[in-house]
Amino acid sequence: MTNFAKKVTTPDPDTINTLCHAARVSTMTSILGSPQLPLNDDDCQDKKASQKVKDLLETRNVGPFSAKGIKPFLDLLTRVFARVKSGNPDLYSAIKQDGVLCVRYIKDTSIVSNHSWGTAIDFTMLNTDTGKHELDWPRGNGTVQLGCLELYKYFKEEGMTTGEWCFWGAGFSREDGMHFEASDQLIKMWRNQGKI
Repeated sequence: MTNFAKKVTTPDPDTINTLCHAARVSTMTSILGSPQLPLNDDDCQDKKASQKVKDLLETRNVGPFSAKGIKPFLDLLTRVFARVKSGNPDLYSAIKQDGVLCVRYIKDTSIVSNHSWGTAIDFTMLNTDTGKHELDWPRGNGTVQLGCLELYKYFKEEGMTTGEWCFWGAGFSREDGMHFEASDQLIKMWRNQGKI
């Protein structure tokens, strides 16, 4: 089995996320409301989610694991993982999640994380050498896990098929390869479709 936790060079940021950008806090608060502030630095404080987010929350099996997030994001994850399961069953069995809804600030900042709206997810990959799932850590080191790189291809395929584009955190100024989130364009599209 492939070791999807293996580190590979981060793709050139100009070659990923070419049709979308990260969701802006202003977009998130205007459409999904603001969490109750202040927040503690790294602790998930899900009770502080906005009422709109609370109204849209579900916990659901999306394929390889269960996740708690807003309904349209879980719908998207379910479709992506159906593609992964049929296209790369080894990758499908190597993936776990390290959180969707987590009302908090981005580490070492006072900026609200997009996890606070249940529209972002972090993945862990199975390291076949150790038998343990690992985060793609540290951030900003110029590498990403092979599994996250492979997974990006399925998110991109979903975006090209449905227009539901996710932003991959490998494109942040400080690379965060385990992080995927609904793009700014997608949040606005869901609003226009009446899904949020």
